[in-house]
Amino acid sequence: MKRVPIEKTVALPEGKAVGCRWSYPEDVRVHDSRSPIVFLIPEFYLHDISRDGAGFLRATNFAELSTELNRCGLITFEFDASQSLHPQEIAELYRQGLENDAVDPDRAVLLALGQSADLLARSYYDFFTVHPPRGLILISPRVGPLELNNVTCPYLMLHSQLDSKRTGHDVNAMKEATQRHQMRYGDPTTYLVLPQISGQGSEVLAQDALREVCGWLDLAVFDEGFAHRFRGTGTEPMHI
Repeated sequence: MKRVPIEKTVALPEGKAVGCRWSYPEDVRVHDSRSPIVFLIPEFYLHDISRDGAGFLRATNFAELSTELNRCGLITFEFDASQSLHPQEIAELYRQGLENDAVDPDRAVLLALGQSADLLARSYYDFFTVHPPRGLILISPRVGPLELNNVTCPYLMLHSQLDSKRTGHDVNAMKEATQRHQMRYGDPTTYLVLPQISGQGSEVLAQDALREVCGWLDLAVFDEGFAHRFRGTGTEPMHI
């Protein structure tokens, strides 16, 4: 029997209640072994949200991303995008998201956008103390070399060419931060500059960016052989 998405209200300290959802790949069955999971952390102050299910307010542009990651063989975890949460509260959602009999907690990756990516890098140890993540995916012009010094697991850092011009981030400094991490931890940490990051319409990521995310998760983190399931096509990025 196929697993269907699970929606659950999670109680946080100080009386907050947050709707959460686990979505599964099409080929994950109820009695399958545990699978890798990607936790999706939306940008702060979202205005584009929609009610998708009983009491669950979803970041509208995460629908396409979650579906594509499910197609690639990954469980995804989302939470109600309408509330403002502290890093410790998001870390508590991370803990509760791992408490699912389909999830392998040792193969959990956190993916964050915009200001949330900056928060994740700065507050990395709040998540590490819950359970060390297998990797991070940081998609934001806000994250610079200083914030990356906090991270001890493999990460994929995505910038667009426009981001680099607008924020003044030094590509060489980002490259050096990535290389220092690689030398220190011997892991597949990667920094990419893509022509475009943002997608159109319901797509939170452009096809090139989504292709890189799926490929990095496959080859660098999980080695599951699911990247071939990604349906997009695109051009080559600038590998840094």
